[in-house]
Amino acid sequence: MSLTEIQPSKHPNLDCIGASIYTVLKYLNFSALKTAWKQCGAIYLKTQDSPYGDVNGQYMRTVAELTWIHNIRVEGQAEPENDLFLANIQERLERDIPTIVLCNMAELPYNPYYQDLPEMHSIIVTGREGNQLLIVDDYYRYKGLLPIEQFLLASNSSYRDAGTGEWYPLHNRSFELVLSDSLHPTHDQLLEAVRSNLSVLEGRCDINQIKRELDVPDDVNIEVGLKSLDPFLKDVEAFLASGVEITDDHLDILNHSLISMAQTRAMYADVLQVISEKYESFADLAELYRSIGHQWKITTNMILKAFDSNRSDMVHRVLQKISSIKTQEFEAVTSTREVLERVGVVV
Repeated sequence: MSLTEIQPSKHPNLDCIGASIYTVLKYLNFSALKTAWKQCGAIYLKTQDSPYGDVNGQYMRTVAELTWIHNIRVEGQAEPENDLFLANIQERLERDIPTIVLCNMAELPYNPYYQDLPEMHSIIVTGREGNQLLIVDDYYRYKGLLPIEQFLLASNSSYRDAGTGEWYPLHNRSFELVLSDSLHPTHDQLLEAVRSNLSVLEGRCDINQIKRELDVPDDVNIEVGLKSLDPFLKDVEAFLASGVEITDDHLDILNHSLISMAQTRAMYADVLQVISEKYESFADLAELYRSIGHQWKITTNMILKAFDSNRSDMVHRVLQKISSIKTQEFEAVTSTREVLERVGVVV
């Protein structure tokens, strides 16, 4: 397949950046797609002046996750000078390398949030025709030519972080993926990933290390492990009780949390399924996490409905749903510890 033949391959359990990475890895014939996303944690990040914070299933950056076990390097840079930025993209195209570009979603005219939702998004540049770039957007299943002038408006502006509401500049940030020769992780390596996830879910980890890994600012409080769901639920409940009007921004933060939890569980189920090819006892655990991921997915749909219905009532219902999911999460942790011990992994 040539670079210009790349088609959108939206993965239902990945966010926009994850879906872009998935498509590039597939183009590069990466043979371990089902184990590329291994994180399944729980952390709660809250700034001092916010009513509630952001729950995240990831406890390390995507760059670190891809390096972990698979040795996939993400090489990128910000290049504020538009001419140099375009020259970098052209150089990659000449090497038949797709370029992942971070951009402001509100500046992409083909998506439903054009000029409306200035959040970070990712696209892939796969070709150039004169003053237009051929792009692939997996999240919106779009492939087409985008005028360079419009492309630069999207890549060299500022976006609003969905989790915190803060604004950050993009400065033409682009990436390419570099694979190692070793594409097949061993089952023992995957077991180590399961053990690592378990330590985070149980809160048996170095919080300072996670803060350094995620580059968490000093004014952000962090809770790690499934116990972090309790302050999250408590803070959102207190916010609802305050009677403050629930804005789209408030719902966006909640949606960002729920999507992260749903995606990490669904992708982690694939890792467990691969392990079950050697250790049958992991098959039931894979199915359990697949079910948990689906339950988190239901909460994301509920939040989307909250944009157009009784917001307070719907958020209350979401919190009730999360409380029931929390029980399943703790059951999965107990089961994980049991199956790891059964195959001789010291936890």
